[in-house]
Amino acid sequence: MVGLLFLWPANLAAVPAPQDPVQPILVGITGGSLSPIISLRPLLDEPGIRRSLEAGLPIRIEVTTELWRVRTFDALEARDVWRATARMDPLSGQIRVDGADGTLGSTLPPRLFPAIIPGRAGNHYYLARMVVETLSTSDLEELRSWLRGDLSPAVEASEDVSGAVTRGLRRFMVRLLGLPTQRHEARSPVFTVPS
Repeated sequence: MVGLLFLWPANLAAVPAPQDPVQPILVGITGGSLSPIISLRPLLDEPGIRRSLEAGLPIRIEVTTELWRVRTFDALEARDVWRATARMDPLSGQIRVDGADGTLGSTLPPRLFPAIIPGRAGNHYYLARMVVETLSTSDLEELRSWLRGDLSPAVEASEDVSGAVTRGLRRFMVRLLGLPTQRHEARSPVFTVPS
């Protein structure tokens, strides 16, 4: 899915809107520094995601923004990854969104400002990918450890085989129940960085 280019401030020509009016992720470019702006639609109110939250299952949101340089074989110049989890408090019914840098509130931020910019002249474009998926409780604990920087279970393979199989089966059951996993992609038009 190709996203819409919006400008901040608007000093470049905008491209036509995407055919899908409910595109959940859009890529924009600032006029001065040519850095990316990622616009997010409020996903947490979608029926499937809302059902998962009400069932007590947390939702993981990951947005990866990449800067590509146009060449014969396009070259990846930079990457930024933003992660958050959303869950519903069973007593209050309030949604809580947690990012790697702390609690974000009850909704996703409407815009992300990845810290990447072109470092050399040439033609470039931004590619943004978003994955929204339901986590099991053990997935949430593993994600919390990972956000704190504890990569040992994945890197050192300290988890026994039965634990890995159990976790894999739990993920399979979450998918089998039809709980949402969404993947979306948006790309900016090619822009030129002068020499």
